[in-house]
Amino acid sequence: MNEWLSRFTARFSESSLPLAYSFAGFLFFVLLRTFLEVYREGYTLSAIQLAHYVLFYLALAMALGLIVHALTGQQVVKLLRLIFAGLIVTLLPPILDSTLFASHTPHYDYLRVKDIQALLHAYLTFFGPLAAKGISLGMRVEIGLICLLTFLYVQATTRSWPRAIAGMVASYTLMFFFVSIPVYLDWLAGPAGREATGFKEMPLIFALMVGIETLAVCTIEAPAFVREILKDTRFLRIVHYELLFFLGTAASPAALPAQGIELGLRAVLAFCAIWLIWIYSVMVNNVYDIEIDRVNEPHRPLVKGSVDPVRYVRVSRWVLLAALALALSAGVLVVMLTLLFGLAYFVYSAPPLRLKERCVLSKVVIGISSVSAFLVGYSLYSGNFSAPVGYVGAIFAWFTLGAYLIDLKDVEGDKAAGIRNLPTVLGLRRAQRVAAIAVAIAHAAAFWIIGRNGLGWTFLPIGALQFIAVNAKVYREKPILLMQNGLTAAVLLFVTLK
Repeated sequence: MNEWLSRFTARFSESSLPLAYSFAGFLFFVLLRTFLEVYREGYTLSAIQLAHYVLFYLALAMALGLIVHALTGQQVVKLLRLIFAGLIVTLLPPILDSTLFASHTPHYDYLRVKDIQALLHAYLTFFGPLAAKGISLGMRVEIGLICLLTFLYVQATTRSWPRAIAGMVASYTLMFFFVSIPVYLDWLAGPAGREATGFKEMPLIFALMVGIETLAVCTIEAPAFVREILKDTRFLRIVHYELLFFLGTAASPAALPAQGIELGLRAVLAFCAIWLIWIYSVMVNNVYDIEIDRVNEPHRPLVKGSVDPVRYVRVSRWVLLAALALALSAGVLVVMLTLLFGLAYFVYSAPPLRLKERCVLSKVVIGISSVSAFLVGYSLYSGNFSAPVGYVGAIFAWFTLGAYLIDLKDVEGDKAAGIRNLPTVLGLRRAQRVAAIAVAIAHAAAFWIIGRNGLGWTFLPIGALQFIAVNAKVYREKPILLMQNGLTAAVLLFVTLK
């Protein structure tokens, strides 16, 4: 039995074809299952429901792959090939429930119970008694078969009965958790509780799960590569954009507690989308700045040769797609602004425009990206872009003029590449003075736009401190970024408490 199972599973897991081929098979089974279910149940399928079903099975398959990897040590990609093929079992419920179990099959739904005792009873009794809506007999056969196949695979791979039993219990617990998620949403909704439809929250939950699981798979399969990318994210700069995102949410007229769980999930997805689009922007900049970085930043991955350049470019595109997918899950306005952010940095770094070589235009791009991050948060909570002109104007002026600082640490590399900016044209010391004046003007402009209040007055002393730091004989960027992020955090706190 074990030898037969090993040969059968090897046919899928040992394939040399790209994982996308196996994913196509997975998508075929899920869409066919959805078609059979909709045909049997007789309801109208919406785009949100379709996304819900696909993301449900994708999140489940990836989680199951990670569990089996932990028990067997097999490569996650090989396991996903096998699991994607094995999801042919998802066709069983609508077939069985329309034939063998047709006389006593409920309408399909998530498990819905009111308290922890009922939830525990359902767990220990294989989802409890049949109800008018819930887990059908066909679905229970599907779940039981997946548990059995997990048991057989782990036992055949490890020759360990305890691990095989642990795999069976873990896969059952995983599937029980997936089908009982509305119960936890009801509990989170407060003492009154509610019946969670799943049409709004569930796709967001599974999109977030898929994002986390994808990062886990990448880290397991290529830990050194992922580590190099994460080390190069330039933490203080991403903090800058995430603070602006939170500032946008705080400045919005809506409030999270009044909007519920759905909006909280969208905010998490938007936060992750901004993080990923920044990583993509850094990767694009690294690709086109290799010669400059040989002088200025020799520790960066492409310069020191710690990553394969072709793979690096390919991964950057997947990072972009992941950022846009998470942003789209959060909302149409979020994906538009996230794309604007990514494209701004692309035209800043890449030819033919490569705006970083044009002194004034390059700084406008930084201002646009900063405003985009702010508006992601604002539009998420308000449903539109109509943020107060004072906020948008202050942020644009503040970070467009303040962006002249980014050139001060890269003089030698920029000079070697023929880039014309303040330091290469005026020399470092003169450029420091001009940049310091620009920073002072930025803070004064923010003060003028926001007004003479507790928040506005904070811009003046911080601007003075940055003016002094920029003019220091030995220029250091980190203290200036810390002051800048500190001021943004202070603005965020002021707006939140206002």
